Amino acid sequence: MSRTGSIRKNYDNRDKKPYYSTDRKSMFKSSFPEWKPEEDINFIKILPPKADDIYFGFEMWIHWQVGDDEDAFLCPKKTNGEDCPICLYQAQLMKELDEDEKWTKEITSLFPQARMVYFIVDTKDDDTIEKGVQIYPAPYTKVDKEGIIPLCVVINEDREETEFDISLPENMKDVTFTRKGKKQYDTVYSGFKLVKSTLTIDEVKGFIEQLPENFNDILDCPSYEEIESAFGLKSDRGRDRGEREEKPRDTSRDRSDREEKSPTKRDRGEREEKTDRKERDTSDREDDERTDRKKELKERLEKLKNRDK
Repeated sequence: MSRTGSIRKNYDNRDKKPYYSTDRKSMFKSSFPEWKPEEDINFIKILPPKADDIYFGFEMWIHWQVGDDEDAFLCPKKTNGEDCPICLYQAQLMKELDEDEKWTKEITSLFPQARMVYFIVDTKDDDTIEKGVQIYPAPYTKVDKEGIIPLCVVINEDREETEFDISLPENMKDVTFTRKGKKQYDTVYSGFKLVKSTLTIDEVKGFIEQLPENFNDILDCPSYEEIESAFGLKSDRGRDRGEREEKPRDTSRDRSDREEKSPTKRDRGEREEKTDRKERDTSDREDDERTDRKKELKERLEKLKNRDK
């Protein structure tokens, strides 16, 4: 699939994209600085990735306000298909909570949220251009779906929709838009349109040469243990993954050692008593675990409620 094909795919699916937006600290290991639009009119040149068969934006998923420090982390499940302690913990809550408790703000806030990442050059003036390539983690819906994607499909002379790659150097187009508001839920993006770029084709090609081969090269993916530690509550990773350890069979003994005599009535009685005692111990331990988990759930919900105050 060409980039124009990927542009068409994003355009056709724009109404299927949910709204996700969040303020967070950077999660990039790249030397490129992270760009944030001003609360004013902005001008940017979106740069195309080196590969010509992918969209010029990269989708990433974030868990934000994690733990007491309100850290932000890339979701391992959404990013690499690996286990994520927050996703596992939320799945655990969804199983244990009543139906009317599952979809509260405290629980849904544990879902990872999306951003669309672009490589851009701020073309507002000469000073911003001198900053070079920057990374713009844009709100998924407010900027990408409702602002950028519609600019990539135009009506030609035959009154037919056709793809227009705004990132190509030869198309000489910058994107301008206005941002108003400072908080997550009161920020408004408007006035998206294309304007003639102030950069030359050679300047744009020079910036493209600085880009990594792959968007994944700039992502700082945390380990399971790092997220789990920041989250503050240990999850039973083995149980969540459905893992069960089994003792290896002892094959070291010879056949004669494995042969046992038929058990006597006394042997059977002692064996049954041990089995009953083991079952009682297991039941008591499971009761204790359920009590601990209810206590843990109550503490976690209380933390989530206090975070939103």
